[in-house]
Amino acid sequence: MIIGHLGVAYAARARWPRIPFVLLLVATTAPDLLRLALMPLGLGFRQLNLYSHALPWSFALAAGAGAVVWAVWHNRVWALVIGSVVLSHIALDLISGRKPLWSDGPAGLDLQRFQQLEFAIEGMLLFAGWRILRRREPHRAITRRVVLAALLAGDAVYLATTLMERPYATRCIEYPIQPCWKRRHDRPPN
Repeated sequence: MIIGHLGVAYAARARWPRIPFVLLLVATTAPDLLRLALMPLGLGFRQLNLYSHALPWSFALAAGAGAVVWAVWHNRVWALVIGSVVLSHIALDLISGRKPLWSDGPAGLDLQRFQQLEFAIEGMLLFAGWRILRRREPHRAITRRVVLAALLAGDAVYLATTLMERPYATRCIEYPIQPCWKRRHDRPPN
C-alpha cells in the first residue's frame, strides 16, 4: 500500500488543520521510512519488516514520533494524532500486505497479490481522504484534482512495473486472471 496511506494523511489534515501536512505525511509513512533507514544494517527483508512494521516496534515508533512532536510543539493532541497516524500504517498494511503482526504471529490478508484489487482499495482510500480535505480546504494546492490524478497515475504505473518483479505475486494483470507462472515458466513457483 502506497497511496492509501496518503488518504489517511489527507483525512487527518481535514480533522486537525493546524498540524503541518508534511508532518502527517511523515507519520503515515514512518514505518516504511524506518525500514529504509535500517537497510544499511544488512538485515534481511523479513527482519526489516519485523523491526519497522510488527506491533511491538510499531508501538515504539508511534510513541517516539508522538514524543518528538510533544518535545517540539508541546501539543498533546498533535502528539496523539501523529502516534495514531503512525499506527494507521500498520492497520492498512494488514489489509494489503502479508507482514506478520509480531515474530511468527498472524500475517495480513495479502491483498497485494491481486494488484487490481489493491489499486482499487488504495484509490478509494486516497480519494476519500482527498475528498474530506477538499471539502474543508478547497483552495489548497494539495487538494487540486491534478494532484489526485498524479498520485493515482503514479501508483498505477508503479504497480504495473513491479508486477513481474514481485516473487510472491500469484496473479497477472490480464483477463481472465490466471497465475503468472502459467505464462512465465509453465510450472508453479516454489
